Amino acid sequence: MKTRNTQLNFGNDSGKSIYGGSPMYMENFSSLRYALCIAVCVGSMACAKPPSPRSMADLRSLLQPWNGMVTYAGVDSGRGLLYLGNSLIERRLHLDGDGSAPQTNHYYHKPSGQDYISVPCDEFKFRIGEIAFTANTEALKYKSHEIRQDDSKSKRLTVELEFVEESGEPICPVKIHYEVYPNLPLIRKWITFENLTDSAFFVEDIIIESLSFRADRKVQPGVVGNRPELSVDLQPFIVLHGTEDNGGVIVGNEAPGILKYYNLPPGDIGIEVGLRPTSVINGFEIRVPPNAVISTPKIWTMLFEGDYSTASEALKRVVGQRLVSSEEAVSQAPPITWTKIPSDGKMPTGDFIVVDYDWNGDSLSALQRLAEQVHRESRKFGIRLPIAEVDVRRLNRRAWRLSSVANLGTLAADEKRTADSGMQDMELPNTSSGEKVLYCVLSDYGYFLSHSVHALLDKTEADLLVFDGALIGLPDNALKGCGILGHEHLSRKESIGSIYQWVFDFADHLRQQYPHLQLGITSAAYGVEAPDMAVYSHFDLFFPKPD
Repeated sequence: MKTRNTQLNFGNDSGKSIYGGSPMYMENFSSLRYALCIAVCVGSMACAKPPSPRSMADLRSLLQPWNGMVTYAGVDSGRGLLYLGNSLIERRLHLDGDGSAPQTNHYYHKPSGQDYISVPCDEFKFRIGEIAFTANTEALKYKSHEIRQDDSKSKRLTVELEFVEESGEPICPVKIHYEVYPNLPLIRKWITFENLTDSAFFVEDIIIESLSFRADRKVQPGVVGNRPELSVDLQPFIVLHGTEDNGGVIVGNEAPGILKYYNLPPGDIGIEVGLRPTSVINGFEIRVPPNAVISTPKIWTMLFEGDYSTASEALKRVVGQRLVSSEEAVSQAPPITWTKIPSDGKMPTGDFIVVDYDWNGDSLSALQRLAEQVHRESRKFGIRLPIAEVDVRRLNRRAWRLSSVANLGTLAADEKRTADSGMQDMELPNTSSGEKVLYCVLSDYGYFLSHSVHALLDKTEADLLVFDGALIGLPDNALKGCGILGHEHLSRKESIGSIYQWVFDFADHLRQQYPHLQLGITSAAYGVEAPDMAVYSHFDLFFPKPD
């Protein structure tokens, strides 16, 4: 169901995610079953006379839901307000009459009556070329808003802004999306960029959420994610709470791996959440091709009162128990015996055998024989595979140079012969390998890799496949293979996000092709020591660095 401002035109708010799908903990939101919600939209009520002045308390009482299950969004044109909320929270954005972007000026936790924000916020930040944008930027004008409800009873408020050239021609429509869910004190937010020009542009230094908290709340950094020993930017979420256990804000970032960014400005009571700035190590930028719409990853904010433990149960519904409790993550991992292909023929013990397979030298036929023996004994078999580390002696193999980049899951007859010949090339004596390099999965190597993995799984009927080994490498080490067959990264800052997306797409493809297969990834491959919402949306298991 959609509700539109009939005085304005609206665009499409769809956009391709830069990291392969929506990583909100799917199991929770897709399984929620709620009673019919009643949307309360005060701004849509027609009046025969101008509205009488109302206090904010009066307005707030009008926006209260009729039952504990409702989500709502609307506009109060008389007061210049956009709002959305549910029985637990309400967020209000102020609309100036000068056409500037809306800014959050109130964020209520309803059960306690607390307002967390009283100063208009920057709302977002990003840069295109030399132009920096925030909600206060004159070049970015408010165009329209749209309200949408989906089948899960969530409510989405989309604000469309427009960057216009001096000639008056629109260049880049920007949409800010806010989404609220029944019975969760949480609002999710993301941005989409559309390119109406005939050439690509880059979006840099992206802050998806910028909030300023009330000074009298004295909100300070508190618990840091689920791994306090790690850097803030590696956390799936961080917690800001008051000094006297008087509540706070939990902020989550759904960007994958090393792309997450949190900024707590010194001396300020606020937070910025988004993607790593372009100028820092492993910085990131988004390329928006002509006539394309690209979405950022999503972030979310959750309000709570009391101490942190009061919010933990709701937090588990959002991110899953494994991200709230590291002990829970350990308990869900199966007991695994990690081993090499035995040279003496002696079988490893354990109910779940996972082989460190190096296809730069290990024998595929030996791996297949081991898998068959493990399955005959009614045990489970898995493979831990270096996904991008390649022996330099393999770099010029015919199977790579003759293959073309193709979508996963498609394989013509001549391509099938090429991929099969590549697997035969890997049947080499188990000798010491030469120097290894990182080969880019976005190049033709990724095509070869995908079909080789299919052959491995078909021959071994593995129960678990674990991606291992570095995927991106250090900033001063270039990935190999990027110049082959016309493939070339425009910049490392762009390619990091594309590599994560390729890995997620590949994992989703394998899950469809092999429904029984469990998928895992190591911290070495993912680039960070802690799992996050993105990785658990595509992989069953995350393996940290061994002690």
